[in-house]
This record gives sequence, C-alpha cells and structure tokens, in this order.
Amino acid sequence: MNPAMIIIIGLVAIAGWFLAARFFSPTGEVVKDVIDEAVYEMTKEDIELNENGNNTAIKVHILDTNSMSAIGFRWVPTLKEWYFCKPVYKDYITFNMSIKSENNWRIDVLDEAFCQPYDYQAMYDRGDHRPVVLTVMENVNEIMDMLKDKGIISGWNVGDYI
Repeated sequence: MNPAMIIIIGLVAIAGWFLAARFFSPTGEVVKDVIDEAVYEMTKEDIELNENGNNTAIKVHILDTNSMSAIGFRWVPTLKEWYFCKPVYKDYITFNMSIKSENNWRIDVLDEAFCQPYDYQAMYDRGDHRPVVLTVMENVNEIMDMLKDKGIISGWNVGDYI
C-alpha cells in the first residue's frame, strides 16, 4: 500500500472517531449536548430572522467604495457583493459578512477547520464558557461595534443575536 493511501485511511479513521466521540458516549448513547443543541434551536427566543438566518433588527448600509474599502470590505465582481472576513480566533474561526444590497446581506461566524458555522452564541447560552467561546464572542462584538461605529450596520447592540 502506498504511503498516501495509508495517510488517507488514517485521516478517515480519525474523522470517524471524532464524529463518533462527538455524538455518542462510550456506551453508545447519544451525547446529551447534541440533544441540548437541538432543543436550544427549537426553544431559542423568538427572533425574527432574514432569509439568511440573521437578526432582522440589524440594518445594513452600503457606504461609498472608498469607505467600504477602508473598513476592510472588498468588492467581489463575480458575485456582485461586498465581502469582509476577519479571524476571530487564531486563523480558523472567522467573522464573515457579505452584502449584495441593504436588503440582502449575511453574517456568518465560521469554523474554517471543519467547514461549518461556529455558533458561539448558542454555546455560551448553554453554559459553555471555554476560553475559545469567550474569545470569539469578544472579537465578534468588537467587529460588530466597529461596523456600527463606521455606519455599516445599525440596530445591533452587544449581546444581540446575530
């Protein structure tokens, strides 16, 4: 067997172990946190969300090209949108905002290592106060405050669901 295949098989085995450890206890029972996460999603305070899953209380304002660029947005011509990305924990959890129009925008906090959303707000609300969660929360709040101060967003306050 060639070395590349051995590495691939090893990575698949590790990924399988990680997923099994995430969702099942050693006895094979579903881990309570997974159930709590599903329950949290169903019982979360009723917040009106836009089509992209963001809080409709947040309003977005597109500034002139020079101002958007100075803040850190870049224009993506193929998508016809403004895009902003900044790490909020090391280099693998990022804050992402895309704006096609003032009515069509999206904010995501992503775990780039696992290609999935990083819902630090749900984690925190469930009592997960690990340093990574607190750091992400602090950094996202700083970015949102900056975007509010610069006039990109309004209607958001620290602690609001994004």
